[in-house]
Amino acid sequence: MSSESILVIDDDKITRDVLRALLGSEGFIVSCCEDGISAIDLIKKKSFEIVITDYKMPEMNGDEVTRVVRHHCPDAFIIGFSIDVKDQAFIRAGANVFISKHDLAQKLIPVINDRIRHRRALESPDRLQPRRRNHGTTP
Repeated sequence: MSSESILVIDDDKITRDVLRALLGSEGFIVSCCEDGISAIDLIKKKSFEIVITDYKMPEMNGDEVTRVVRHHCPDAFIIGFSIDVKDQAFIRAGANVFISKHDLAQKLIPVINDRIRHRRALESPDRLQPRRRNHGTTP
């Protein structure tokens, strides 16, 4: 079970509910917002390790949301998704990864788990210790 805090931003209730169920079944702590403005209000009060945002939403599109999220949560891992190919818009705005909405159910959990493993490896105290080299001698 993971205690990662994830924010899902999408104006489509079905997508929010599916992602909440999918991520919740993996042990993630999931919050959802139906638009960028409510997401930004929430991000100002609470930090999230991972933010997943759709592109096409009323008021603010996904790349606009990504820019503001990146400003308030510089260490967050941001995943943009869309039916249309908007990968460059998300990446330019500061997202770490883009996933096509068609592939979201299959790729989301592996992408998140890879991110968690990578972050934990970087935070590992073993990483800070110099490696001992055995030059043919026995200790």
